[in-house]
Amino acid sequence: MNDMQVPREEEFAALLEGREARRDLQKELLGEHAWVLQICLNLPGLPKHLPGDLECLGVTEKALLRRIPPLAAASRRFCDNGAGKALLFGGSRPSPREVKKACIVLEEELPWGRLLDLDVISSEGGLSRSELGLPPRQCLLCREEAKICARRGSHGFEELRLRAQELLSLALTGASPHAGKSSP
Repeated sequence: MNDMQVPREEEFAALLEGREARRDLQKELLGEHAWVLQICLNLPGLPKHLPGDLECLGVTEKALLRRIPPLAAASRRFCDNGAGKALLFGGSRPSPREVKKACIVLEEELPWGRLLDLDVISSEGGLSRSELGLPPRQCLLCREEAKICARRGSHGFEELRLRAQELLSLALTGASPHAGKSSP
């Protein structure tokens, strides 16, 4: 049995309201652009904030701008609520598929990449790793598929949050993208 923290009712309500606000912002951007790129963090449990989360988004944004230069011309929005912090970009170039491919490369290249949730949404919906022929994301702590571990409750809340904080620290210390990921 794991020690997953039971969220307080108000934290859970804030999470749901925050997700709805993000969806509304995505819809607004999609009304003007071909795709939306949402950058947020995979933080286990609640609250969806940890020290350094905003700085990690900033470092990740800079890495994305180097990889996808047209992103600099995209519409940019910031969202901070019960679902955590997120940066959203609305753009038309390159194609949504090319943006998703670049995001996946960053998720795999950056030492803190496993903590990132880089979603690309078009009018047809979100692009998935499986649509690009890639395997699902791995757990923060082991090599099992993340969704399977979460469903089973394979790891404790404190252990998962500690790993998330360690990954955040890598972004904040300016770890080189070529330094490699620390093994789980």
